[in-house]
Amino acid sequence: MEDTTTASLTSLLFLGLSLGLRNPVLAGDFFKPMLSVVPRSVVTTGDQVIFFCEGPLEAKEYMLYKEGRPDYLITLLETGNKAKFQISSVQWKDAGRYWCNYKVTDGRSVDSDFLELVVTGVYSGKLKLSVLSSPVIYPRANVSLECVSQQAYSWFIITKEDEKFSRPMTSQGIYPDLFGAQFTVGPITPNQTWRFMCYGFYWSSSQLWSVPSNHLELLVSASAPETQNDYTVENTIRMGMAGLVLVALGILVFESCHGCRQVQQGNGKGMGDTPMQPMQCHSLPGQ
Repeated sequence: MEDTTTASLTSLLFLGLSLGLRNPVLAGDFFKPMLSVVPRSVVTTGDQVIFFCEGPLEAKEYMLYKEGRPDYLITLLETGNKAKFQISSVQWKDAGRYWCNYKVTDGRSVDSDFLELVVTGVYSGKLKLSVLSSPVIYPRANVSLECVSQQAYSWFIITKEDEKFSRPMTSQGIYPDLFGAQFTVGPITPNQTWRFMCYGFYWSSSQLWSVPSNHLELLVSASAPETQNDYTVENTIRMGMAGLVLVALGILVFESCHGCRQVQQGNGKGMGDTPMQPMQCHSLPGQ
């Protein structure tokens, strides 16, 4: 009886391993697909976007899914190992999290990582982005920016070159009847373009953003304030040294002339009526 039970367990184990090896999803033989979007993941209402799902050469069919939507888009292989899903005119309902997978002869792959599509221009409450110091910034400095609006958004966020740049910041009452948040960006480097906008959105719809604020571009100075201070210190030291040299020269001239007078007075005593030519004391040029 025990031998029969052992043989049965062994057979089941062997069968399970065999099924696992024939099922690429369980055995890990399928490559995880990669999902990307063009032109970017933050788009304005009415823009066109294209999703690309990339897998292995063996992929036969690709599926694109959206969170909260029961159906999904199916497309055949476009070129090589990549499929294309296009939305010709993005609307607010297209915002959300997407993922994809693909089919092969023996099964279906694991899902790709999530990709979040954000749609802007949904809310019309205007925003203003400003810098809390001079717009001319020194290299390696950190800069504080402030985004404000009369609309009581739940969150504010900053973008750089139309992509997310900061983490969302909770809205706070900054001034009477104004809501906003402050952000710190940096360290600033001169070899990049530092052009920002900010948006507002609500707790219940984090992928639906407002119209953008004004563009704010930070101008990066060619030199840091430490370098300018170094030049000031060097110039001060040089002026001080020059002053010391002038004082020393003045002392030498004074002592030279004072010595000449003493010699003249000493030679004039006890010489009778013999006239003495006065000794000349020559001053240094410029004295």
